[in-house]
Amino acid sequence: MKSNLVKIFLVLNLLLSVAVVGASVKLFQDRELIKARRAILRQNVSEIAENLDWGQTVPGEESDVSNDAPFQLLDPNSMAEVPSFTDQLEELSALAESRVAQLDQQFAEVTEAQGQLEEARSTLVTRESEVADIKGRLENREKVMADTQKSIKDRSDKLASLEQENTSLQQQVDSLDTQISNQQTTISKIQEKLEMRTAERDRVRELLAACRNPGTTEEDDVPEWHEKTAQILAVVPEWNYVVINRGEVDVLPVFLEAFVHRGDEFVGKIRVTQVDRTVALAEIISDTLSPGMMVQAGDTIFF
Repeated sequence: MKSNLVKIFLVLNLLLSVAVVGASVKLFQDRELIKARRAILRQNVSEIAENLDWGQTVPGEESDVSNDAPFQLLDPNSMAEVPSFTDQLEELSALAESRVAQLDQQFAEVTEAQGQLEEARSTLVTRESEVADIKGRLENREKVMADTQKSIKDRSDKLASLEQENTSLQQQVDSLDTQISNQQTTISKIQEKLEMRTAERDRVRELLAACRNPGTTEEDDVPEWHEKTAQILAVVPEWNYVVINRGEVDVLPVFLEAFVHRGDEFVGKIRVTQVDRTVALAEIISDTLSPGMMVQAGDTIFF
């Protein structure tokens, strides 16, 4: 009986030891698991503090909830250290709330800025459409201007051509005027010759009538030309005649001869061949010219 009790006692002690060992192992495992979780949590909390810029002042933050000291999470080993640990977590939570509020404000500002940006984009699209429309109108105006300039150039070319044609026509008119003037001069000369020939014819007829009827000649009306003078107005050596300043008004007879003098020098003789109203033509009698002498305008005539 005694031996059975001993056996039972030993078995119970063995079972109790096994239970204690199992509980110890379980407790050790739970403790290690808690330590691992605590390390992970501490690391996560440190990363959160670092991400929240613990100990740094963020621009635009209204309240200063950050601490200047680096974040160091306490490792409470007793219940007395738990409030400090809790205070650190609360400070970290307040910092997180402040950062979240700041991010909300920044998000609102970004949203507002995005709305303004969208409005600006819409305005930009409108302005781009207006610019495109203005460019189109500008291109149309440039095209119209180019067409206008081409038209102006064409008209300028046409005007230059007309001016050139006008110049050519003016030259033709001037040429015709010159020809008309020459013709008028020729006609005047012919008229003068005709008048001279007519006067000569009439004078010859009078002389012929006087020769045929000597008794009817009015010799008392013909002035005496002996020792009268005249002057040579012009000399035409090609035709061998001169123009003198006596004519019908002076009753100058045809075929009258006269002596030509230049000062005291005898030049030669001339013979009246044609008589006009105020002038007369006289031929130069070449064989009467003095050696080396030629009749010149301004020479004096002695009848």
